[in-house]
Amino acid sequence: MSEWIEKKISEIGNTSSGGTPSRAIPSYFTGNIPWVTTSELNDNYINDTIEKITVEALYNSSAKLFPKGTILMAMYGATIGKLGILDIEATTNQACCALFFNEDIDSLFMYHLLLYSRAKIIELGSGAGQSNISQKIIRELKFKIPTSIIEQQKIAEILTTADKAITASRALLEKYTAVKLGLLQDLLGNGKPTKLIKVGKIIVSGVDKHIHQNEIPVRLCNYMDVYNNRYITDDLPFSKGSVKSSEFKRFALRDGDVIFTKDSETPNDIGIPAVVCGNPKSLVCGYHLAMLRPFKDKYSGKFVMFALQTQNCKNYFGVMATGMTRFGMKIESIENQVIFAPPLAEQQRIAEILTAADNRITAEQKHLAKLEKIKLGLMLDNRRGFLLIYYFGGTNNVFFRIICKLVKNGFIQTAQNFYRRFSSYPCFRRNFADKIVFHGRTCFLSIR
Repeated sequence: MSEWIEKKISEIGNTSSGGTPSRAIPSYFTGNIPWVTTSELNDNYINDTIEKITVEALYNSSAKLFPKGTILMAMYGATIGKLGILDIEATTNQACCALFFNEDIDSLFMYHLLLYSRAKIIELGSGAGQSNISQKIIRELKFKIPTSIIEQQKIAEILTTADKAITASRALLEKYTAVKLGLLQDLLGNGKPTKLIKVGKIIVSGVDKHIHQNEIPVRLCNYMDVYNNRYITDDLPFSKGSVKSSEFKRFALRDGDVIFTKDSETPNDIGIPAVVCGNPKSLVCGYHLAMLRPFKDKYSGKFVMFALQTQNCKNYFGVMATGMTRFGMKIESIENQVIFAPPLAEQQRIAEILTAADNRITAEQKHLAKLEKIKLGLMLDNRRGFLLIYYFGGTNNVFFRIICKLVKNGFIQTAQNFYRRFSSYPCFRRNFADKIVFHGRTCFLSIR
């Protein structure tokens, strides 16, 4: 590994910015020269723009034509620190800072370094109405970087591999979510219109979070448990509480119960449902929630939960919510909510289809979370001069490929269980065993 040294941006490159042609001359925005605004900086490659300008607009304004490969950074407002890499020649407005680097500095490496340092960059922002940074501030930014451009390129390649996997996973997640929304529309619009009061028993919980002596110790299913989970299962990390015996009989949750948010800071967060799966032990419905216990001979709890996710139900809850700074639903409004319910057998079939769609979304969310965690773990350790990584999962996936690149290039530090997991593989022992150093509970793999 090469030496890592601290350098300012001004010592390894330069900056510039663009401009906005006069809006008073509409013809300036009828050309074919791409013109980037900060709204298009989403930590991505830019290969097209919403607006394009003419040659005359370029010559008669402070806009400049930047080459492919230029790194752009947003300097103003809510987008401060957002990045983009030009995949085309393009101009920008004055809110974009263009960064160029010397021949011995890899631009993609600097992109990842700037991306990792966004929080630090945002802290440097100042302004009365909104946070801003200037080219001067950007040029004064200091980073430790490898002196070898080959090492920079290796690091950039590893980080880009993670980025590509994250982008693909996000696209899949969007696709699966769109499929489920389509299924909700197709499957839940038929059947007999039925008010919730006819679907089951509706109970509004008054159980608070306080623990009192001489009461029954319980676990509380609180607002955020319902807000963040569509399925309430026994293994969720519920908080502790206590209730009177009469409250336990009234509010203890059972398999098939549907819980939904009754109060919130915004109308849009009212009516978010979840369904209880199994019979969680000593679990009680908490405050700011309502529960519906369906008449099981006619209605499926899972079906009702999905029905409450439809746009019609969301609109109803939003309109009927009352309040100024905090909104809530009256019990009468809840009872009068209408769902379309086919016969029970069809409800169960629909619930199975939609549950499968949810399972696919959940699996991809977990996959994306792992990818994002591994990306966060690919942190530049400037004191030691190698990358830090946490590894999750098997051998035949993107994580293992990233690990192999890291180990091969000598930029890896990972948990000791990584070694224990893979030391049984002959190829691992043959290629990597001589690069392992233990320090406490940490396993370092490096070619330093």
